[in-house]
Amino acid sequence: MTQPADSTNYLERAQKLIEVNRFSEAIPVLTKAITEAPQDYDAMCNLSFCFCQLEENNKCLEYAEKAIAIDPASEWAYRLKSIMLARKGHRKASLEFAQKAVSVEPDNELAVGNLVYAYLNTDRLVEAREIAEQRLELSPDSEESHYLFGLVEKSFQNYPEAEKWFRQALEIAPNFAEARNMLAFTILKQSDRGETQEIQELETRGLEHMLESVKIDPNNQRVIENIKSQFDNSLFYFSMIYLTPFVVFGLLVTPIVTVLAGLFMFGILVHLIRQNNRRFEKLSPELKNLLKVRNYAYFLGEKTARFFYGGFEFLKMLWIQYLIALAIFLCSVFSPFGTELDNFYFIIKILFWGNLFWIFNRITKFADPPKQS
Repeated sequence: MTQPADSTNYLERAQKLIEVNRFSEAIPVLTKAITEAPQDYDAMCNLSFCFCQLEENNKCLEYAEKAIAIDPASEWAYRLKSIMLARKGHRKASLEFAQKAVSVEPDNELAVGNLVYAYLNTDRLVEAREIAEQRLELSPDSEESHYLFGLVEKSFQNYPEAEKWFRQALEIAPNFAEARNMLAFTILKQSDRGETQEIQELETRGLEHMLESVKIDPNNQRVIENIKSQFDNSLFYFSMIYLTPFVVFGLLVTPIVTVLAGLFMFGILVHLIRQNNRRFEKLSPELKNLLKVRNYAYFLGEKTARFFYGGFEFLKMLWIQYLIALAIFLCSVFSPFGTELDNFYFIIKILFWGNLFWIFNRITKFADPPKQS
């Protein structure tokens, strides 16, 4: 279909604005282009893309659907709709439209790359790897192809292999912020599994790459989300994973087994929280400020960490009090002098006030406000 001259001019102006990320300015220009040519597929897709970048998801989806109605034989609108559906949490529907885009244009590397993301979002890792190989064949010199393969290996928890692919992506494009951030993620994951002497070095390297990714692109939301996930998710998800069975145990087994299982679960949770807090304290001022400004959830997470850590310490205190009481009981029962000693009750009072002071000291220690950068 022949486009009116005015529509073509508007589209060219809008594309120049899009190239420099001035999406909000491109929208009224594209609206004029559509007014001149309502069946302009490229203008409709560009308008959907701009709304996508501005995270106006409903409008992005609306114009993507209009573009599909105009030209069902082109992949771009299907890909945009797939991205929007994934963002809204409709992963299966997103996968369907990602597959549709590839079926329309099998050799379109953007469509193939989006299909990799769609498979990863639905945990179909084998298919994701197959499509990532296809993308690598289509564009072996593209940093995105290597990055996608790294994401697949990361999903398989094959972190050394994922690190290799992210490094290859950075060799092609050193300023690829998301690849730099994922490299930091895989290094930090390896530090979780490393030997004691390796942990310090791996954590330092990982946090350095994380800082570098922020310097490259401080407004990249995906980079910021990846950084936030290092300090938030374990507090929430692991507390759910380890505390939910604790409640179930309480309903099904004896109290003593529940307490022992709870201590074990709390121990694992405290280890994870300590690990997160140790990493947080190592962060540069730039990253601390990023987390403080953009990620208020970390402040709450730190409070949560103190609550769980303090709770674990409280359980340890109760256990110690139990041992002391047991020792006093055994002494009173099995001692040849029993409670006839003149200083027996005086010793009990000393133990009582000493333990009370110790408990108060431990509680105040864990009630301190979190450190601010």
